[in-house]
Amino acid sequence: MHAALIDDRNAIYGALAKLGVLRDEKVAPGDSRPPFNWRDLSTHRKLSPLVLAALASVIVLGVVWTMISFRAKPTSGPTLQSADRGTAVAKRFLDDLNAGLRDSSLFDADVRLGQLGQMSRVDAVTELRKLSARYAGIHCRIGRNGVTPKDPQHARNGLRAQIDTECDFTDQAGATTTRRFPLEIEAGPDLTGNFLISGLWQPEEAWLWQPRPR
Repeated sequence: MHAALIDDRNAIYGALAKLGVLRDEKVAPGDSRPPFNWRDLSTHRKLSPLVLAALASVIVLGVVWTMISFRAKPTSGPTLQSADRGTAVAKRFLDDLNAGLRDSSLFDADVRLGQLGQMSRVDAVTELRKLSARYAGIHCRIGRNGVTPKDPQHARNGLRAQIDTECDFTDQAGATTTRRFPLEIEAGPDLTGNFLISGLWQPEEAWLWQPRPR
């Protein structure tokens, strides 16, 4: 923030001259020519070891900062592409949930289901189907806040997203209750590139799954 632009040669040479590194008696106001001849440095003072070390430190720090800046870019973090994929995975899951989870192919071989922990695809789908049995009808959809990408914790090269979810639950008596809650889904690609759900969390309430009895 406290450096001259690289193309402002007068400012750079003037700063070096103030340090006693270069003579600046030929620099005139408004003169755009360099204050010394690059091809004939023998007429000017040589750089002292201390100044050389300082300049080398500045260059090294600049290179390190450039590397850090490039690495700081969210190239592997949540992106617009992961948001689109998260939306597709969430919509497919909610559609299957509304239909009673007849299709288990959207789940990976192992699924972390909320507080129930790690379980097989069959066990996870069985637990989720218990929810459908408790209601006469379920209609879930993505809410107005949509999908928020997050950094995946378990799925390698996968995605994790928080879904703003709205569900209409109709009980056996015909009364419908609408609930809104965050639902987190993690998914990873299979051999064909299709994303399979490897984790489901409902962080605020345990309405979707209950802890296993000890």
